[in-house]
Amino acid sequence: MSLPTVTTYQKINSLDALIAEIQGIDDGGHGVNRLLLALRIFRQTLKLRSSGEAGDLDWLPNVKCGLRESVNLFENLRKMEAEAFPHNWHPGNVPQNPQQQIASVLSFLINELVTEVTLTEMLHPERAEEFEAERNSYYAMKRAVEEANRFD
Repeated sequence: MSLPTVTTYQKINSLDALIAEIQGIDDGGHGVNRLLLALRIFRQTLKLRSSGEAGDLDWLPNVKCGLRESVNLFENLRKMEAEAFPHNWHPGNVPQNPQQQIASVLSFLINELVTEVTLTEMLHPERAEEFEAERNSYYAMKRAVEEANRFD
């Protein structure tokens, strides 16, 4: 037995519904706008992919922005709402509460956007050193922020 395939059109429609639902949430500045940004970036990425424009270097910085926002939101959610995530929880589990549901959406976004970044970079091997330098710079900045936050 094979699993049903979800079409790009179905993913876009699901994202539209999720975006519409989330837009009405007032979280007091705790990440809803950042989540909406990541969802909209992924939605546009799907539209580009479906129109045969995948691998666009002009769009790649946006994909990386959506990816980084998703990772940061996921990490912050797991830290700030740790009690909502039992020790054995992972994103593939059926969500048992709203925090797990959001984490599952973020995990899905992370996986999809990582795939998009990887595929785009593979289409442009002549820029491999540039991509690696940019990634190293980002991780160095992230480590510096984490180090600075240790002193808070």
